[in-house]
Amino acid sequence: SQAGAQNVAANQSGGTVLTTTLNLGGTDTTAVKSPSYTLSGGTLTTTGSMSLGADTNGNGTTTFALSGTGKLRVPGTISGSQSGARQIFAMTGGTLVAATVTATNLRSADLAVNGTFTQSGGTLAPGDIGTAGKTAITGDYQLAAGGTLAIDLGGTTQATAYQTGQYDYLTVSGTTSLA
Repeated sequence: SQAGAQNVAANQSGGTVLTTTLNLGGTDTTAVKSPSYTLSGGTLTTTGSMSLGADTNGNGTTTFALSGTGKLRVPGTISGSQSGARQIFAMTGGTLVAATVTATNLRSADLAVNGTFTQSGGTLAPGDIGTAGKTAITGDYQLAAGGTLAIDLGGTTQATAYQTGQYDYLTVSGTTSLA
């Protein structure tokens, strides 16, 4: 599904939403739209990837906010589709289970710089809590004092994909800062 041709403000505070892919913001380079999705409770699961897009003229902002007790499951890639656009993936709470986070075109807040996945709260759980898996972060990773990195240990086989192996594996292509 794609939300972006209009100014959509979706708030999920409970329940379960299942979609194949989530394209929030589209790929229009000039439209002044500011769609947002706030996941503060319940579970949002894609069976594919999640893409945030925004206009490249800097007048619109696309925001996905993960907070509270929300859980986001993405077995594919979370990314920003437009270079130079304001595409915000803000993680202040909840649980993130993702195969890949490509931070290159994402920022954690409106005035932040693209390229760093900042986790200021919540839990990053490769594979999920209780399930071994791998998460790859393209760019920098900053774990603030309010965030948790949940690593499952349960054997000698390292996870090589989203939900495989006996213990979790996190790769970061850039720098890592753990508070």
